Amino acid sequence: MIEYFRDLPPIGNYEIIGNHKDFLQHYYHYGEFAKKGLYCFDKEVLNNYDNTIYKLIVKPENTLNIKHLPNDILSILQSTSLDLELKYLEKLDVNLID
Repeated sequence: MIEYFRDLPPIGNYEIIGNHKDFLQHYYHYGEFAKKGLYCFDKEVLNNYDNTIYKLIVKPENTLNIKHLPNDILSILQSTSLDLELKYLEKLDVNLID
């Protein structure tokens, strides 16, 4: 999966959420994935495995449309679901993912 998304062409720019500019200097791949239409979250409290909250670090200017994904990638992604719109989230509790 990571190779597939890594090889996609950019479809826009991205917006850094909050004060994460220093973070992106160390994890530039978040910006690269966001350019391809993906939202990028990271653990809110590192090394606390009981905390299941992730914070939005980077959001894409243009989101990736799942209708354009090949069937093999789409079938993997469809094994999980989230009945929320990512564009409105600042934090995500991964326990909400089915």
